[in-house]
Amino acid sequence: MDIITTGKAFSEGMARGPAFVYVPDAENMSISCAIQKDQVDHELKQLESSTQKLIVELDRLEKHVEREIDKDLSKIFKAHKMMLCDPVMKTEMVDTIERELVSAGSAVKLVFNRWIARFDSMNSEIMRQKKDDLQDLMTRLLGFIAEREFHPLANVPDGCVVVAKNLQPSDTVYLARQSVAAVIIEHGGLTSHATLFCREISLPCIGQIPDFCNIINNDDIIIVDTFENKITVNPDHKNCLAFDKALEEYKKQISGARKKAVGAALTLDKKHILVMSNIGNRIDAENSVLNNADGVGLLRLEKIYMTWSTPPTTAILSNELKSILEPVINLPVIIRLLDIGADKLLPYIDAAIETNPALGCRGVRMLLKYPRLLETQLYSLIELSQAYDLSVLIPMVTTPDDIISIKGYIEKCSSDLGLQPRFKLGAMIETPAAALSAQELAEHVDFISFGTNDLTQYTFAADRENAEVNNYF
Repeated sequence: MDIITTGKAFSEGMARGPAFVYVPDAENMSISCAIQKDQVDHELKQLESSTQKLIVELDRLEKHVEREIDKDLSKIFKAHKMMLCDPVMKTEMVDTIERELVSAGSAVKLVFNRWIARFDSMNSEIMRQKKDDLQDLMTRLLGFIAEREFHPLANVPDGCVVVAKNLQPSDTVYLARQSVAAVIIEHGGLTSHATLFCREISLPCIGQIPDFCNIINNDDIIIVDTFENKITVNPDHKNCLAFDKALEEYKKQISGARKKAVGAALTLDKKHILVMSNIGNRIDAENSVLNNADGVGLLRLEKIYMTWSTPPTTAILSNELKSILEPVINLPVIIRLLDIGADKLLPYIDAAIETNPALGCRGVRMLLKYPRLLETQLYSLIELSQAYDLSVLIPMVTTPDDIISIKGYIEKCSSDLGLQPRFKLGAMIETPAAALSAQELAEHVDFISFGTNDLTQYTFAADRENAEVNNYF
């Protein structure tokens, strides 16, 4: 019998497909618990082998981050190796396997979670921060034990409906590569990164359905209808027929809209309004040309950085960008410098634990904190500007000093390359301070761009990822 429930539509559309219940990171790893005595040696060898593999990965990360970002930042991976090789912790894991007769994965979870609880209970803020290091180490080590080589969303079956408690920005990168039918999330809001991403790629999305993951099994058939704010699980024949009829009508509407999109966007008095696209990969760029976009209004570098387990070099970044932008080489393109911090984190950058990350080191502040990370992007963009009609956006600008500092690095990188940058420079207005001083900021840039989601977040003191305060948007 079918189950019908309602939620809140975040991205419009209609879809039907088997469920894929996404459980992230360590929770997603299938690791057996109890073992027999004759399996102890095997589990000890697996623990040792996985530990050595992780040490090799941490060595690689340490060297790469030191070269591409910052020497001090790379020290975090040296500290992780010291934690991993700590004789007390190693002895605890070995003893847990031998005495409690549990698998290597179970021993790692038990021992690491005990240590995490100890650090979390300490009064010192520094000690509590170690909890996050241990959490990261546990996740990495469990990944090697479970022989998980890919992100859980990397191999999502075509045509499925992804069901998740929530999706992080790094998760959405993988959705872009798959032929996913729709997304259902328990939490999230209209302006959260996951729902914005779904709208960008026209992926139907419904959210704010508490405990939905607990009532859905993989391969349950799900119908998603955002126009009715309705989800039907394991629909009967009658519901399937009604859906097929509604879907056919919807496809006709979309087809008509695509035909209209090919023409120029003109007002009633014949003024041409430029319609630019947001893109994150080559397929997006190809679709932009297919739908007659006047250019690329925003290419976010985060989507490139999130697909790499180590920070990309200038050569890698340049090759990625050239591949993405080849279809739009004759169109104007706006690229935003890497905007990380707060809820957008990279696996190779250990962001400091902040009381309020949204009001902390993110956007241009993070770039200025790690100049080498900034320079890699600028080298690539300066070279790219020789062949493309390029504009570059500085994220999260608050004061003129932010722009002046970035300009200083542009001059340095231009001198290093022996090339003059041929791109326009813009500032993203995303804070009330920047909006109130926009006229002063405009004196230092060629254009300004209003980032309305973050500007709304900071103006109304309402976290864009928090569904509890979504009504303030």
